[in-house]
Amino acid sequence: MPSLVDKIAARNDSFHLQPSASTWSVALVGCNPKCKFVIRLNLRIPNQKVWYVPTFIEVAKFSWIQILATWVFLYFFILPFIHFIFDHQIIQSVVKHPLKKIL
Repeated sequence: MPSLVDKIAARNDSFHLQPSASTWSVALVGCNPKCKFVIRLNLRIPNQKVWYVPTFIEVAKFSWIQILATWVFLYFFILPFIHFIFDHQIIQSVVKHPLKKIL
């Protein structure tokens, strides 16, 4: 993320305000706390696309989180459901031992 911010900060985006009319007068020396002004400015800047290509580490982190989330879902929701189906014989199943064939 810091590299993205550095790239954006290095861009030379400038704009000109039209009409540009400004006045400024030097404040008196003795009116320091009272010599303030407020400026209100509304700027309309068109939307721009920011192209960003994530690094390998960011993609790997995102994919690892997706794998972990999928595993947690399967382990806590699907696996107990499958055990319930086979334990209560909702789907008829038979246990076959491969060692009985040999003996």
